[in-house]
Amino acid sequence: MRKSEKNFSFKCYILPIIEYSSALWVFKLRDGRHFHFSTPLVRPYISIFGELNRFYLRCARSILGVPVSSSGIATLVRLGWMPLDYHLAFRACIWFLRDRAGLCGTALNDHIWGTYNNRTDFEAWSNTCFYKHCLDFILRLNSYQLGPDLLNIDVKRAPKLLKKCIFHELNGQWAARNECQIGHVVHPVWDTCYWGRDNYTKFANHLYHSCALGRVKTRARLHRLGRAESSCCRFGCSEDEDIKHLLFDCPHTRALRDTLDQRCRRIGISFTLRNLLTDHRIQIDIEKFLHTVLC
Repeated sequence: MRKSEKNFSFKCYILPIIEYSSALWVFKLRDGRHFHFSTPLVRPYISIFGELNRFYLRCARSILGVPVSSSGIATLVRLGWMPLDYHLAFRACIWFLRDRAGLCGTALNDHIWGTYNNRTDFEAWSNTCFYKHCLDFILRLNSYQLGPDLLNIDVKRAPKLLKKCIFHELNGQWAARNECQIGHVVHPVWDTCYWGRDNYTKFANHLYHSCALGRVKTRARLHRLGRAESSCCRFGCSEDEDIKHLLFDCPHTRALRDTLDQRCRRIGISFTLRNLLTDHRIQIDIEKFLHTVLC
């Protein structure tokens, strides 16, 4: 199954099952008053949600075709996905805004306005599983001032702005993590990302994404893992063989590198690691390079 087909199947058939009724419990996952990645999971949810989150990450790695040892957060950044709890919170907020705009039917509309307008009963409002926590989350996202007020914006524009605010918050988490150093070079910002279905070969596509996550089997990495006697380049160089050496320095890959460089010049981008591993216009070219050099 192709990566794009796996992505489609997951989002159409599996994710809706996880999302079902999640608005009622997702804001109970975190300890403390506010739903934030820095607050720990509460004890009753640690094992249950942990198992669900591991499944979510397994699906993400499978879609990219990267090793199971790949960093979870780096895999999500590469895919342009939110963490599972934030994705479910995002979906809950969309429902809240749709309900608030009266777009979910008479019964739901009467229910939310009956609850929303009676916030003077603070205890009852605080005990709601959905309304208060969605509102608190949206108000915090509003505080980033990245666009119009989320509570007054057209509902059709809300998903895009909500994602923008959520990824702004998640970038604090990504910046604080020191795992997958090459991932920070390739993806300095955590944002929405879309990957096409075209590839040179399935294995070349695996190499392409594995490079971005620091999991490609170069001699330097295999030597660190105790699976190679030397870290020196397979082509006889005296330098350690990592992906940067193969792409930018190795004299034995110069002809392939010059072809890549010319391709980058034609489309008007600089010959950098970030561009090579993120720009869709040269994805087939870099996959062909990796397949030729590493296979």
